[in-house]
Amino acid sequence: MRTSLFTYYNEPSCFFRLSAETKGFLMSAIDELLEKYPIKVKAQTLEILLCNDGTDRFEVIKTSTGRGQYLSFQFWLPYPKITKNKVTDLESFTNFLFEGLILALEPFGIPKSEIQKIQEIVKNELVENPKYVYVPSRDELVMEKILAEMKEKYKDNPNIII
Repeated sequence: MRTSLFTYYNEPSCFFRLSAETKGFLMSAIDELLEKYPIKVKAQTLEILLCNDGTDRFEVIKTSTGRGQYLSFQFWLPYPKITKNKVTDLESFTNFLFEGLILALEPFGIPKSEIQKIQEIVKNELVENPKYVYVPSRDELVMEKILAEMKEKYKDNPNIII
């Protein structure tokens, strides 16, 4: 079974900034866990949708199995507890991600202690390692500037939400 991490944000400007290297490392670490403790389902992919609505919501929801190909979960992660000034704190992010993995995978027989071992390995690799720092693209920087200008321009208009 392989792991896929996707993101979904339903609140403008509230998203976790994760580098491709960070996502790749996380998927590899979870894959290693799943190789050691295979889940007895038809699914070939563990699909984790990282979600937030800009609030402190923390919830893990099993969604669909995608006709047997995917075992899918939505991880609603608490944006304000993970992100400060639009910068994702990898230590907090990792803590909540793995808390979600415990809730999702423990019912399938994967021991909590083994998930926590992988969590420690991940934290030791990611936290304060410049290799995993998110660097916004030029397009993202331009978009942030445009959004900031629009927010200022329409701040007094209750009919426009940016």
